[in-house]
Amino acid sequence: MTVNVSLSQFSVSSLFGGTDNDDIRGIVIQADGTVVVAANLTNSFTAGVLPQTLLGTATYASEGCIVRILKDGRQVLSVTRLAAKIVDLSSDSKGNLFVAAGIEAAIKLNSQANKILW
Repeated sequence: MTVNVSLSQFSVSSLFGGTDNDDIRGIVIQADGTVVVAANLTNSFTAGVLPQTLLGTATYASEGCIVRILKDGRQVLSVTRLAAKIVDLSSDSKGNLFVAAGIEAAIKLNSQANKILW
């Protein structure tokens, strides 16, 4: 994935996800250019990046996750598993992330997606 932050345009040049029913549910570009993707991914990991389970019901196999990617699209910074499914993503002016996780929860995360705020 290549990202031109100044123009806020994406050009996709690689596969995101796997061969199952993976899907992207939302994208946020943070102030520093980090691309945050909310997705439902089955067994789709980037080499060397370990997911972090945050919610009591989430496991490493939970499909709903937040993937943080460097602004040039060349490196995954983190994968955070949250729920069975994610349906939407947004952010506020402080960079906090808001995730709609279907009927499971509405989740507020810090900008690094490694801490639940509520």
